[in-house]
Amino acid sequence: MFKGALVGKASPNSKVPIENPSEVETSALLTGSAFIDHSSSGRLLMYGSDTLDLLNRLSTNKLEVLEQGDTITTVLTTPKGRVVDFLTVGARPDHLYCLTSEGRQQAVIDWIEFYTFGEDSSVYDVTRDTAQITVTGPEASGILKRLGCGVPNAKPF
Repeated sequence: MFKGALVGKASPNSKVPIENPSEVETSALLTGSAFIDHSSSGRLLMYGSDTLDLLNRLSTNKLEVLEQGDTITTVLTTPKGRVVDFLTVGARPDHLYCLTSEGRQQAVIDWIEFYTFGEDSSVYDVTRDTAQITVTGPEASGILKRLGCGVPNAKPF
């Protein structure tokens, strides 16, 4: 058996996972596991043999180290170094997935497509067709494994 709680929606544009957690929710976050709805974030699927290389050239982190099952964070920037968006990129067998800031998925798609010339790369917004739930807390990995879900291998900055 595990301790857990459905915490609720994440605070918009905040590193703090929830607003005003109850005692039960706080206990779940610290000693068990909690489920947090992050569905307001944008979600993109990226296909094509050149997609990883293209995204690597447009962002700040070394994405070429990304292997199947890995996730890595990066910043998509303009040529002047201005931030387009902060992204979390994950590798699946036949595609990449990309988590964007809330409401920024179209800006990310537009920016990537602006720099796509002859590359084999396609980007699809699946935000409305999907949900994003964060499982957090010291028991989160165990919960995901019991649910039959893989646990991503996070890469450092």
